[in-house]
Amino acid sequence: MRLILGVANFDKNYGISNKIKISDINTILKIAKSENIKEIDTAFTYTKSNYYLKKNNYKKYFKINTKIPLVSTKNYEKKINNYLKIFKKKSGCNKINTLLFHDPKQIFIKDVKKIVSYIVKLKKKKIINNYGFSIYNVKELNMIIQICNPDVIQVPLNIFDQRFIQKKTLLKIKKNKIRIQFRSIFLQGLSLKKNNKLKDAKSNHIMEKYWNVINLSKLSPLENTIIFLKSIKHRGQFILSADNKNQLKEILSMIKRKNKNKKFKDFKTNHLKLLNPYLWPVR
Repeated sequence: MRLILGVANFDKNYGISNKIKISDINTILKIAKSENIKEIDTAFTYTKSNYYLKKNNYKKYFKINTKIPLVSTKNYEKKINNYLKIFKKKSGCNKINTLLFHDPKQIFIKDVKKIVSYIVKLKKKKIINNYGFSIYNVKELNMIIQICNPDVIQVPLNIFDQRFIQKKTLLKIKKNKIRIQFRSIFLQGLSLKKNNKLKDAKSNHIMEKYWNVINLSKLSPLENTIIFLKSIKHRGQFILSADNKNQLKEILSMIKRKNKNKKFKDFKTNHLKLLNPYLWPVR
């Protein structure tokens, strides 16, 4: 598995619970370096995450990927340059490896082709190495392909959300020579922690079924997730986050183990109130 270290959870209010300690952040980056993880995934809006990166000496060992907010047509060049300037100042990172549009609505902005063309110019000037989009569904992918030919797309993937690993979709991505980064692999912690009741009844029913199977399997929810991720044949990158050094060590140890094949199609769902975290604030 090719891994990217995600640092969204360094900020508060991310995921089902966030208990990361500042003292653990340095150790997490140190372990990631020792395990040959070469990229960090952050974003313009991850204020505290970027602050911690700036203060951390280990960031120099990683390529930095970041995401910028929605860019409107008016003064787009100035806005993009300003985002990059502020991000570099706040994170202490002088070079951006991959620049992603954070909001899928970007695809539908008027004159989006002009905005993308300017990003391509930044790539040619070697201000960035790659560019792409962070998206949620296959419809957005289809729109992107009509507009441009990005280097990277970042998409959700977990036991419940398997939309982007369907054969037809993967063939389309491969045909257009787009690299894929899988995010939300633990569904912001929902697949790892039991008894997190959501507002939506159908989501709760799916989760109850999931936990019944987990209990019968005699494997931990983390181990089940790792087995699922390792079963994916597409050569994408997986964005991995950890709340502390022990969790990161446990995840990396499980990735290295030999596992038996296991089918996960029973958990696959298109129920958006479960798949999209912004739709499921807990009770």
